[in-house]
Amino acid sequence: MEHWVTHGFGIWMLRETRSGSLVGHCGLLANEPSDPELVYALCRQVWGRGLATEAAAAVLAYAFDTHNLAQVSAYVFPRNTASSRVLRKLDFHAEGQVRRFQAHLDHFVLRHE
Repeated sequence: MEHWVTHGFGIWMLRETRSGSLVGHCGLLANEPSDPELVYALCRQVWGRGLATEAAAAVLAYAFDTHNLAQVSAYVFPRNTASSRVLRKLDFHAEGQVRRFQAHLDHFVLRHE
């Protein structure tokens, strides 16, 4: 809640419409104030249904339309090709690798035009 109060954004729970079951989360973290991070995770049982793309697109619209952010970053383990595909569908561009969480991660950026 403190993150929401401080930054005006944070993480939302994702619920499946039909069952109401919690299936994941998606939102923005302000690790770097000028470069918020898109984060998401979904339960394995709903993978491949386009939910990550749908949720991330809604979060990005909120980021750019409500908060007028200049850009949003995302970080993906190189072997997570499904998440890389989601980000590319949303027009993120690969910016190389960075070291975070004691691992090498692919860094993606979406700039608001």
